[in-house]
Amino acid sequence: MAGPSLRRLLIKNTLVQMAAQAVSLLIGLATSVVLSRYLGVERFGQFNYIFAFSYFFLSINDFGVNTIVVREISKQRERAEEIIGAMLSFKVLMSLIVVLATWVVIWLMKFSEDLRNGLYVFALILPIIALQLPAVIFQVLFKAEYPAIIGIFNRCMGFLLLMGAVWMGYGLVAMACALLLAEFVSMLITLKYARRFVKPIWRFDPKLWKEVLSSSIPLGIAGFFVALINRVDFIMLERMTDLHQVGLYSAAYKVTNLLEMFPLMVMGTIYPLMSQYAGEDLGRLRVLYKRSVFYLGLVALPMGLGITLLAPVIIRLLFGAQFFGAGRGLMVLVWSTVFLYLALSGGNLLISMAKENVNLLILALGVVVNIGLNVLWIPIMGFVGAALSTVITYSIIFVGTTIAVRHYLGQSKHDVGEVIPMYEAEVVERKN
Repeated sequence: MAGPSLRRLLIKNTLVQMAAQAVSLLIGLATSVVLSRYLGVERFGQFNYIFAFSYFFLSINDFGVNTIVVREISKQRERAEEIIGAMLSFKVLMSLIVVLATWVVIWLMKFSEDLRNGLYVFALILPIIALQLPAVIFQVLFKAEYPAIIGIFNRCMGFLLLMGAVWMGYGLVAMACALLLAEFVSMLITLKYARRFVKPIWRFDPKLWKEVLSSSIPLGIAGFFVALINRVDFIMLERMTDLHQVGLYSAAYKVTNLLEMFPLMVMGTIYPLMSQYAGEDLGRLRVLYKRSVFYLGLVALPMGLGITLLAPVIIRLLFGAQFFGAGRGLMVLVWSTVFLYLALSGGNLLISMAKENVNLLILALGVVVNIGLNVLWIPIMGFVGAALSTVITYSIIFVGTTIAVRHYLGQSKHDVGEVIPMYEAEVVERKN
């Protein structure tokens, strides 16, 4: 049974994360409301395109290293300074290479001057984020309050700097600089407080790099596939149509992104239980999976119906009359979020059972389908075609994870009866 101190720690961390998510949601919503009205459809599309474009390179910049570092430090706490120091040197070196690669791609794609310069500037966020690797110590030590408070500071500072740029009448490059400055200051604060718990020993250690990368590469590839599924539609819309379509799609995407925070936070609590049951009790794991899908479905389906019916009203209230056409995209795109709610438990369960490669194959299929459907539908339907492609992709991921879970987890006559009371008793125990 978990001791009182551990229970208090878990409750505190959960509450802190919920509060941080709530603040981030409100600031993100306020930022979108102001910027959509200030920038208009096309320039709002440009602003969001910067994030979509950078998302690919951010996934390469991390490539699963942080997750493996957390795992290794949790196993070998005495080597924390050595491991973080060695991987910090690797991540900084890697980030500089990725920045150069990003700039080359930007130059080759021949964007408009304003968008090109904004992308050039925002690419500098890569080494800033790489330098935040010591923050993994907060996760290892269950110090959730540190990243939560720093994250809130980052969002607030970024919001204030962006509003300053709006008030001064500045454009896209100034806004990219504002976000970059907020991230840089947050990095300095992160490093300052991380040094209370760990003082990294900077060094080049190719042997350790190879050891960490051998485990992180599957996670990195999966992260890149997720980036493709979630953001390649922005790139293809800009290439195949225009920034007006990107702007309308951005408005719909902002709404669904906010809705997706909830299941991600829920899985942050459920995944550790899945990992425990995967090695101890497949009966409990089976029940936990079924119940998580059931309850997330209870939230997702009414949400999907409600958003579908109210999409035009939601878009008008949040983004203004000039974005009214985005309601058609939101009516479709919200169903990708419904399928995400339903698929998330299966994906996490496969990882908890050490079936990362199966999860990777499902995501790879999703990438192929998504790109193929975007090529087919974007020229015909514009951003609505991109939304429909995303829905079909997530429905396939849901079906794929469900089939894989049924195969690897199997069925049991004890799914109901004895297992459910055992599961419920443990949940009550953990909550208390």
